[in-house]
Amino acid sequence: MNAAGATPEQVDAIIALERALGTTDCTPAEFIASWPAVKAEQQINHLKSLVRARDELPRLRSQWVCAMRLLAQTGAEVSEIPPLPPMATPEQIEESIQLLATELDIARGGDGVSGLYGTLREIARAGRILRDRGANVGTGFYLYEDKLVRVQQAPEGDLYATFRDPDTGHSWQYLKVSMYRVYLEASPASIGDIAQWGRDAGICFVCGHRLTPRARAEGISPACLAELRSRTEDDHG
Repeated sequence: MNAAGATPEQVDAIIALERALGTTDCTPAEFIASWPAVKAEQQINHLKSLVRARDELPRLRSQWVCAMRLLAQTGAEVSEIPPLPPMATPEQIEESIQLLATELDIARGGDGVSGLYGTLREIARAGRILRDRGANVGTGFYLYEDKLVRVQQAPEGDLYATFRDPDTGHSWQYLKVSMYRVYLEASPASIGDIAQWGRDAGICFVCGHRLTPRARAEGISPACLAELRSRTEDDHG
């Protein structure tokens, strides 16, 4: 007896969840429909877990930055703290926050145990304040140490920073630096910053295409410029 195939509702759910994760090239509906219903349900549960994880990341990211700041204020050498891995998962960030809270309690004269709960609450409060100020880095374009970078989010984890290097085929290159430094030191890049990079390089920073003489005057390809302006209007709408 053949196993039941994926239902139309399961097909729609998988595509909707993929879009929620920012996937532009979703799995074709006809391909999903060929799956057994059990496999489709497993994929739905997996995608839901990724969506929940992404929803948690801004809160955890803010807490992690605040924990590092509070620890640095004690005079502790935060550069010796193990950095988060690229595209860290919520579980990895939570584990790092726990470590930072322990170090913070000890740096303040505690034993790293009895005062841990209060320290974690302090970090959580500071994280909420940081998020309310909109100070933690999200996806988008930023200036970091005079370098134009693009911060993106992987479906399976946290943010990562990239830059476009004209000397290496103009492709995205991973910015090999702790995201902690980017969170604390990056500032939002304007359309003018992106355009100036394009005028200097002759390449559109957003899409990587070589600019025509007319487009080089703008510094950004027409389609990308329209997209950036639309995004700016949405942010201020």
